[in-house]
Amino acid sequence: MTTTCIVSGRAWRDGHPVAGELTEDDLHRLHRETDALVWVDVRDPSPADLRRLLHRVGLPDGAIEDVTAPYERPKVARYGDHVFFQAYATWMADHPAAGEYVRLRTGRVSGFVGPGLLVTIREGDAFDMAPVVRGWEENADLIVEGAAALLYGLLDVVVDSHFDTVQRLDDDLEDLEDVLFAERRTGHDFARRTYGIRKDLVRLRRVVLPMRDVVDGLMRHRSRPEGNRFTALDAWFDDLYDHVLRAAEWTESLRDMVSTIFETNLSLQDARLNTVMKKLAGWGAIIAVPTAVTGWFGQNIPFPGFGRHGGLAVSVALIVVATAALYALFRSRDWL
Repeated sequence: MTTTCIVSGRAWRDGHPVAGELTEDDLHRLHRETDALVWVDVRDPSPADLRRLLHRVGLPDGAIEDVTAPYERPKVARYGDHVFFQAYATWMADHPAAGEYVRLRTGRVSGFVGPGLLVTIREGDAFDMAPVVRGWEENADLIVEGAAALLYGLLDVVVDSHFDTVQRLDDDLEDLEDVLFAERRTGHDFARRTYGIRKDLVRLRRVVLPMRDVVDGLMRHRSRPEGNRFTALDAWFDDLYDHVLRAAEWTESLRDMVSTIFETNLSLQDARLNTVMKKLAGWGAIIAVPTAVTGWFGQNIPFPGFGRHGGLAVSVALIVVATAALYALFRSRDWL
């Protein structure tokens, strides 16, 4: 019975690729050879297919739960000679889905790595293995290091996707800053974008931060040659761990930044409200002057210039002079 969920597979012997189309039986036969390195890619496996596949590489049924459990965070676990890992690649959609605010998308990839074997398990087409395979081909000299080299190439693509996502979010925050301090006022669209980025960063944080433990665990569980000597791959894994730390720190700093933008927007709105209140108070005082003058001269008693054109000129002059003086006074104090 053939496992129909296997999408593709490759094999190497002594660091050189094995040519030709490989069947499932070929992959399992090569896996039993001590000088062979095998990669098996599985997509959307059924429980029966997954159980059969794991049994053929010597993994217990308990490993199936790690693969199939929904909403699992990035993690690493050891099963005898094999290590289970789970990670999420990330990217940003151009626009949020209808009725949503978030644009962050994730692609889950799980797998098992052991002596001479790497099994990758994907859900749908969300995670693309093509960049991973290209990375293996571009660094073919590392294949002699075994399954750890394949694992490094996979995790490198995952961490690079984190960097790309964080960069996109950083650019979005810079756009928000330009709007925040522009002359025009922020409105509903600004608040919606800020809220969406805040949610994206919360989701991204759940994916990026645990990767420190994943990479550290895989580095500790990775088998070394006799004598525990360091290999060329150690420097690559150290560099990968450094990238994971930088992505985590960058995500944390952006999370603080979006909170600062949110609070600054509220402070600027309060400041604009105070400015509006000052202007209203200033204009109210200015309008009160002609109202007082005309009200006074509107009383039913004679006043200087009553019944003559000169009286009208005096009242108009009082209104203009008093209004101009108040306007100049308020303007000098930046109330208007």
